Amino acid sequence: MNVITCTKCRREFPATTEFFHIQKEGRYGLKSKCKQCRADYHKEYEKTECGKFARTKINKRRAENGYLTSYMLWHYYGMSPEQYDKMLKEQGNGCAICGGVNVDNRRLAIDHNHETGKIRGLLCHYCNIGLGCFKDDVKKMKLAIKYLANQTNHLPSLTREQTERMRNAHRKHR
Repeated sequence: MNVITCTKCRREFPATTEFFHIQKEGRYGLKSKCKQCRADYHKEYEKTECGKFARTKINKRRAENGYLTSYMLWHYYGMSPEQYDKMLKEQGNGCAICGGVNVDNRRLAIDHNHETGKIRGLLCHYCNIGLGCFKDDVKKMKLAIKYLANQTNHLPSLTREQTERMRNAHRKHR
């Protein structure tokens, strides 16, 4: 069996696709750096300004072509863009919980059961985050509803100025 020495870590590996990526022009048709060294390099590169710029540029181009969205729909959920659009239309073109849409025209999130993978519906950003914070635990959500419904004011109310200051601070972080 042929052996290749990685040009980065200098370790020897069998010349197979288990340890090296394919490259037609390379020795034995494989790249010269082992898969682990290439992965480490790419991880570090993506942290640099050039890497961040390149990743942003690639993702932007993919998004403009609709590639990223359709790829992710299929890869993660086994769903085509047409199936997504049909589901969105069936739930009134809005979030399955509040009926709203995302403010920045992003697609609604695909809510699914993390144990079974079964898709439950499409949610706006805030409803999706809310369910995630409760870890889809119905008992905890019922306790939160009970808490909100039975709220009695033991603390002094905020003044109008304090309320306005909080709203403005919240708007800045959106």
